[in-house]
This record gives sequence, structure tokens and C-alpha cells, in this order.
Amino acid sequence: IKEERNMRIENSPRARLYEQFNAAAFAGSSLGYPVIGSAQDIESLELDDLAGWYKRWYAPNNATLIVVGDVDVADVVKQVEKHFGSIAASRIEVAQDDEARPATTLATEIEMYANTASPFLILGFVTPGFDRLDQVADAYALDLLEGILDGGNSARFSRLLLRGDEAVAIAASASYDPFEPIQGLFILEGIPRKGVSLARLQKELLAQIDRLKREPVHASELDRVKAQVVAGRVYGQDSMFYGAMQIGMRDSAGLDWRLNNDYVENINQVSAKDIQRV
Repeated sequence: IKEERNMRIENSPRARLYEQFNAAAFAGSSLGYPVIGSAQDIESLELDDLAGWYKRWYAPNNATLIVVGDVDVADVVKQVEKHFGSIAASRIEVAQDDEARPATTLATEIEMYANTASPFLILGFVTPGFDRLDQVADAYALDLLEGILDGGNSARFSRLLLRGDEAVAIAASASYDPFEPIQGLFILEGIPRKGVSLARLQKELLAQIDRLKREPVHASELDRVKAQVVAGRVYGQDSMFYGAMQIGMRDSAGLDWRLNNDYVENINQVSAKDIQRV
């Protein structure tokens, strides 16, 4: 476990920055803690701690089993009972700190100095979980907003920040998961061109957000991004593994797995005004 943390976190300036970033974005919440734990946490662990954790959480009543494909349901149930039926359930008590915690309203800045080839910028905006949105349409509008900014070579970041004489970045991206159950983040990332400061890159990234607030997305652009997003979702269903992952992720997060079936319809209903609002 120590070596895994060394490889994934300690030896990666970007990963170390993200660890601090998440801690600031979700201060006071378990969402702000690294999944693998801190170096100090790992150092203090005893074997009994690990065994107790495993016994408590790795239990049938805390698991989701997904089976996809052309199967005989009765045979699947028989196999599940054979392999898992004898495993005892455990008592699961989940801390409620995230349930009552409001979204952060304070802007926070973090600077980290490390030996890297290029400077790196992260901007994050805390978003409500899917079940806590004022309007469910907001999740799909934010998903399309990601595509408008970072949906390939024709997206705004690529056209306006990465190419041409006025280019300010060698990399710029946006990311958002619409189905986070408690809270999530809409994230912008960027690596500036040589001679461009992080402050300048931050200004240009935020300028793209401000433009979306002021100017409705043109119908042709919105239609193109919708087609891209829908195509990505539909082609992803060619993979049985991906389909199972999507079902499992929704169910494990306490969301209705049938959200996957309504995704395309909900994306197609998003308007330019929805993009502006979110």
C-alpha cells in the first residue's frame, strides 16, 4: 500500500496537487480525504485495522453484483447463491457528515511548488449531487457544457486557447460527472504555453465561462455537441463491460440505474438557456 501511494501520489506532482485541491474543495467532509489515505494513515495501520475494515465493508449487503449478457436468470441466481450465499452480512453504519454539509461558498487558492516540466492549473466549481439539484436538467446541461468547452478539435478550448497566434495553452480540458450522488466538481485544467503565466491562463479559462453566461450557445453548436455526447454514450454501450460498469456505478451510488436509459432523451432536451443558467 505504501508503494502504491508512492507511485500514484508522492511521485506525481499533479496527483499531489489534486490531493490538496480536493481537500480544499471538500473541507470538513470525507470527500476531501484521499481514497488510499495519507502517508501518516498508512504508516500507523496495523494488520487488525485492515482485517476489521475488510470484514465491515466487504460484505454481501454492501455489494452490487451486475450480470450482463444472454444468460439464464435462474442459473445466475443459483450460481450467486452457491458462491456468495454463505458469506455473512455485516453491520454497516455510514457517517452522515456529507449529508448535512452545504456546498462551499469560499474561494480558495492553492499554490504548490514542485520539479515539473510545465506549470499546471486546476480550477474547480463545486456542484450539487444528482439528487440535490434544483432541476435535474442542470446535470445534463453541465454535461453538455463540458462538451462545448472540451469536445474535440472543434470545441472552444481547442479552437480559442490551443490554436492560432493568440493561443495561450498547450493543453486545456474540462470534466464533469453528472451522476455524483452527494457533491461533485466541474473542473477546468490547463498547461500554459511557454511565456504565458498561470494567471493569464486562468483569466482566459474564466473568460470562456463568462462568455457562456453572456451569450447563448448557437443552435448549430449545441446540436453538434449533443450529437457528439450522444454518440459517445451509444458507442460505449457496444462494450458489455462498460454497460455493466454504468449500471453498477449508479446503483452503488444510491441512484436509479435506469438513469442510463433516459440519458439520451434528457441530453436532447437541454436548451441554450439551460447552458446559460448552469
